[in-house]
Amino acid sequence: MRLLIVDSNKGAQTLINLIKINLIKTIKNLELRFAKLNVNNLTNLTKNVLRELTLQLLINNLKNNYDACIIMCLSASSSIFDILIKNNFVIANVLIIEPIIPLCLYIKKHKFKTLLVLSTSITQKSNLLTNLLNTNTVIKHVSLNLLENDIQNSVKVYEALEKLANLKTFIAKCDGLVIGCSSYSLIKNIIMQECKTKYNFKGALLDSSVITLKYLNTLKII
Repeated sequence: MRLLIVDSNKGAQTLINLIKINLIKTIKNLELRFAKLNVNNLTNLTKNVLRELTLQLLINNLKNNYDACIIMCLSASSSIFDILIKNNFVIANVLIIEPIIPLCLYIKKHKFKTLLVLSTSITQKSNLLTNLLNTNTVIKHVSLNLLENDIQNSVKVYEALEKLANLKTFIAKCDGLVIGCSSYSLIKNIIMQECKTKYNFKGALLDSSVITLKYLNTLKII
């Protein structure tokens, strides 16, 4: 099986590692390929620019006979979500898997009612999670605006997490913390620890990379 994984940075490494640990021994001839979106800073992009970059990357890569493609970047996925819906999540005869639908299904299944979503501003503005979930789910977004290099800088990570102080009361009552940006999965342990110790968070961590892998298993294409 040939699987293409698309992301805007190194965040997809979490998913790649999970696939290698859980699937590489059970699937014969599993071939993973990574394609990076040509962006350095998602916070400086408009949705339309990201949309064009995402579509162009898919057009350039999907002609290489892949069985499936996973777009781990939620911003990229949200920018072309209408196209994916219109085409039943198939582009160039390749099944496209993205994190938004798996997240919504997981949230509904486990009946989360109050969610804090850490995402980019593009994902936040798309408002897809709110639109796709029922109105009983209360969702608040926070964009940490961390660049790829910032993820490896603990000082900048902790500085970015200070934004959560304004939501201290909400976080304490929250039953789910959504890692809504693949790059944030690389620092999810820091995020979780900060929310527990500073804001008395007692809910569950929802990592979009982990949830997407679980969704992939249910599709029975591998």
